[in-house]
Amino acid sequence: MASNRSRSTGESIIWRRRNIYRRRYSYYDNIFREIRHYQRTTNSLVPKAAIVRVIKSILPQHIRIQRSAVEALQESVEVYIVQFLSDSDLCTFNAKRRTLMTKDMLLTRRIRGRADIINK
Repeated sequence: MASNRSRSTGESIIWRRRNIYRRRYSYYDNIFREIRHYQRTTNSLVPKAAIVRVIKSILPQHIRIQRSAVEALQESVEVYIVQFLSDSDLCTFNAKRRTLMTKDMLLTRRIRGRADIINK
């Protein structure tokens, strides 16, 4: 009898410990974990098919483009998007908000001026 009781209580203690000591992550912990994950990876953030579609819609039909040129364009697009969003995020923090809004992006374009490639 004693061995059965200890066995059943031992199992329940282990089960309780697993549930009691389970760490709950806050919303911001998950965000920062995702940021660190994307900073460590080297693969592209924008899908290649989407970039190819945009390039084909801009270029005339008879022009072909090499794979290495597509990869270079994709890399430059990603760098530009990341820099633009980080600058827009600074405008958001300056406005004492946590949500990125359209007006932050417009302000970023205005601050960058005519020299920015998107404003030409």
